[in-house]
Amino acid sequence: MRLQRTGSGKSLLLIIIVSLVFSACSNQFIYDRIDRLAQFYIERYVDLDKAQSSLLYVNLAAIKEWHRQDELTSYLEFLDRIEMDIQTDITAATVTAWMEQLRLSYTQIRDRVVPALVQVAQTLTAVQIQEFTANMQERNQELEQEYLSRDETEYRASVYEEIEDRLGEWLGRLTPEQQQTLRQAVSGLERLDRQWLDNRRSWQQQIIAELDRQPGWEARLTALVVSRADYVRQDDIDANSRNEQRIYTAIAAVLNMRTDKQQLKLAQQVQRWRQDLAALRDARPQRARINISEAATGSGL
Repeated sequence: MRLQRTGSGKSLLLIIIVSLVFSACSNQFIYDRIDRLAQFYIERYVDLDKAQSSLLYVNLAAIKEWHRQDELTSYLEFLDRIEMDIQTDITAATVTAWMEQLRLSYTQIRDRVVPALVQVAQTLTAVQIQEFTANMQERNQELEQEYLSRDETEYRASVYEEIEDRLGEWLGRLTPEQQQTLRQAVSGLERLDRQWLDNRRSWQQQIIAELDRQPGWEARLTALVVSRADYVRQDDIDANSRNEQRIYTAIAAVLNMRTDKQQLKLAQQVQRWRQDLAALRDARPQRARINISEAATGSGL
């Protein structure tokens, strides 16, 4: 479970997964380049050689095509569910169920991405591991400066703006009553950015330690990534859950207060997503320019 915080700081893995899941609905151009965009993000943290880069690209391209063929239909079914749900009063339980479906999508992609990253990690040199460690530390310092420099007013304004922006994408401009509902919810949130940053550092230290690649490290590294919640204090998990419920309750209330104009925009957005997803699902898959066996040979696997 992710601790509640705001801003653009996300784990490397989450960037890949969010790109695959949610950028799918932007347009064909972006979706067909998700594997390259994800690879570009990874190489911000460690400079891969040609063979490593090829291996990563082929693996991500394969995941993208699996996602296109097997997952996009389930997203269309999810949109059907949302359309049905919004015909009646929405509750916090409704929003929770939507989020659980999104988490399931996250999990399914994560379970494909992690082996691809571990395969590349098998080939990293000592210099590359040092570079990766230094870049992660630098990013942590940037996040600490960004998040911890905020006072309470700035913190809550940032959270409010992030949620309002997401709702605005679906509803358009919120009414004063909807805005007030969100502000009240945000005012009751428990601030967890320090805890999230501390957990991030601790978790990364364990990952870096496994890059010493002692016997059995692949399984331990995989467990670190797929079971990250196991490394979060229970008190923080409970506080995050309380925050989520406050936000879900507010989102349900905002949706129930939607105007006719907002209802029209919501219906149009759902239809746009439906059209984009169907087009992406039915698009002709692109073939990778090299095959996995070639990439593996070039990487010394």
